[in-house]
Amino acid sequence: SNKSKGLSLDVTWQLGNLEFRSLSAYDDSEFDVFADADGSSVVNTEFTFFMPFETFTQEFQLLSSGKNDLNWVVGVFYYEENSSYKFQSLRDQSTFDANGDGVVDQNDPRFLFTASTDVTSTSLGVYGQVDYDLTDRLELVAGLRYSADEKEDDQSGIFFATEGEPLPPPLVPIGLQEEDWSEVTGKLGFNYHIDNEVMFYASYSRGYKAGGFALGQVGGYDPEKVDALESGLKSRWLDNRLQMNFAAFYY
Repeated sequence: SNKSKGLSLDVTWQLGNLEFRSLSAYDDSEFDVFADADGSSVVNTEFTFFMPFETFTQEFQLLSSGKNDLNWVVGVFYYEENSSYKFQSLRDQSTFDANGDGVVDQNDPRFLFTASTDVTSTSLGVYGQVDYDLTDRLELVAGLRYSADEKEDDQSGIFFATEGEPLPPPLVPIGLQEEDWSEVTGKLGFNYHIDNEVMFYASYSRGYKAGGFALGQVGGYDPEKVDALESGLKSRWLDNRLQMNFAAFYY
């Protein structure tokens, strides 16, 4: 089953030559799976996944009017997530063929594999971008963003046990782990309007994605960063009846 509920709110205030926006969103979702893993009529291997997650985002923006040579936007973004991942796989002893000879021995124990983790994530971003008309045809685009992320991972461990016996110590005893990362990223580019219908553009930007934790892994994995170079042409022809856009990029 897959269930999701949430709400969002977008509010805009006009403050003279400025515009203030508030963007809020909340989501509560749950993903639950129960299935027969091997499809066999003899060995009944079953597994279950249970993944609930809850997210909240809040963003505030302050924008210029867009009627001047210099236009800008500044903002703050906040993200919070609470999620869990629980996995269990078992083989039913009533249909377990231990020797593979088609004979079911109900005295054989049922093998149980289970693992779970709970994750809390928070992210804060502060950003700004300016678009400045250097000439009637040439526009400069520049932006910066500071991102700070923190994640907490509480893993109960990975177990491999038999039915009717106490749960043994986990194969990978991990427990609580915490990591935080921060990064400054940005964009620099220009737009050149050859005429009212044709524009050439080029830009360099750096993107960032926070690190995290994997199930059964001691220690977190590193953040990801990407450097992007892009240029292209946007154009309209024949009284806007024909549109042709071209782009080239290197990541």
